[in-house]
Amino acid sequence: MVDPRPTVFIVDDDERMRRSCDAVLRHAELQTELFASAGDFLRRYERSLPGCLLLDIRMPDMSGLEVQKELISRSATIAIVFLTGVAEIPVAVEAMKLGAFHYLQKPVGMEALLESVQRALAFDATTRPSQLERQQAQARLAVLTERERLILSMIASGLPNKEVAARLQLSARTVEIHRAGLMKKIGARSAAHLIRMAIEAGIRPEGHAKS
Repeated sequence: MVDPRPTVFIVDDDERMRRSCDAVLRHAELQTELFASAGDFLRRYERSLPGCLLLDIRMPDMSGLEVQKELISRSATIAIVFLTGVAEIPVAVEAMKLGAFHYLQKPVGMEALLESVQRALAFDATTRPSQLERQQAQARLAVLTERERLILSMIASGLPNKEVAARLQLSARTVEIHRAGLMKKIGARSAAHLIRMAIEAGIRPEGHAKS
């Protein structure tokens, strides 16, 4: 069972830094998990876990930037606060362009640390429901055939059944059957729900509604 409390994952090969950050966050009654290496964290982390990531940008096994890219490849959208030295700021800027939430320059002020982590947790709490909906929609639509996805994209673009039928050289009745089958297959409660799921899953109406 997933712990409903958000967790601050602290990943840093410097034990003193890990313990220092942990002490500040636990004093603020935040739940934490500590990792001495990027590999240990990646083996533990699941994208369904709420919280944020406090991540050192320079580590011996993997850099913080490499960890971020690995999380992106897993479709994990956890808010990342990087810990960086002065010489590493250009790397931190690159990480921000890839979607990092914030970065803190070492030595880290404890008030600044707590403020950044609290804002990252608030951001995660706000955005996670929509992220989960998108992931669930993608999982449901993954079972569709190529023809079904094409019909769905046309429906999502607002085309009536007769127009979809004409473009695909099918009968309107066949399109109606496909539409009903789509709704049943992915658990759509209504036509509006079907369209919303398509959009959430990233099926773009534009560009697919052409013959």
